[in-house]
Amino acid sequence: MDTFSLLEREWRGFAAHVLQAGARTAIDVGCGRGALSGALALHGRLQTIGYDWSEAAVAVARGSLSHPLLSFETHDFGMPVRPTGVQPGAVDIVCCRFVLQYLDLPAFIANARCLLRPGTGTVYVLTQVREEMAKHARGGEGLPRAVIAELRGAWPAAPVWPLTRRGEVVAVALGDPRRAGS
Repeated sequence: MDTFSLLEREWRGFAAHVLQAGARTAIDVGCGRGALSGALALHGRLQTIGYDWSEAAVAVARGSLSHPLLSFETHDFGMPVRPTGVQPGAVDIVCCRFVLQYLDLPAFIANARCLLRPGTGTVYVLTQVREEMAKHARGGEGLPRAVIAELRGAWPAAPVWPLTRRGEVVAVALGDPRRAGS
């Protein structure tokens, strides 16, 4: 594990499938205490804003992580309002780690596409797979396989990689559909 407690396997996959030459900005949706946000700023050298609906989580993140490329803001992505601090078409990477299952999927994806930089943007999703979680007596958390497949099918580039041996947790990199054919 690295400084911010990210699984080494997650970061390697993220670096291979999501980080691109020229990427400068990222947002972390549902950042919680800010582990991924911190890694994006420190290791990815990305100007990063971590957003969480919980003011308490944002306060913890602000109090425990400090970096010139890093900031934290309160925002509820369950609402139809865009977050402050970012302009449409200005974000290279939108991260959604273990929170997509709690959001209105079509609304979130539409908002993420609007925020992505045309031709280069990527949405990074880390999620539990509901069927695999249920198989291993860990409850029915996460997204169903069919939803993950449908989500991937809407993007021209959408590699997926497992982060656990049994496939209970997977990462998906959704490439910007505007770069199809480029």
